[in-house]
Amino acid sequence: MREKKLYINYVVFILLSVLGVAMLVTGLILWASPKGGHYCGYVTVLGVTKAKLKRFHFYTGIALTVLTTIHIALNWSWVVKATNIVLGKSLQRR
Repeated sequence: MREKKLYINYVVFILLSVLGVAMLVTGLILWASPKGGHYCGYVTVLGVTKAKLKRFHFYTGIALTVLTTIHIALNWSWVVKATNIVLGKSLQRR
């Protein structure tokens, strides 16, 4: 059971990393690309239309949100323990 959770965490981590880089790259390309509607709105960047890049960027964001939720759910006990430690120490200082 523990090995299965480790494997799932590993896959989720790799996917989060790849999607994070894809999100960063497409975001930078969209930010740096020319604005406006050239050829009836079909501005191409690296041979891909901006509309397709925006769609890819959007769906990458959705996938990142889903995977982040899965990642938090898989590590929920750690989140609870860490929160108790942090809040416990901050409450003791008062």
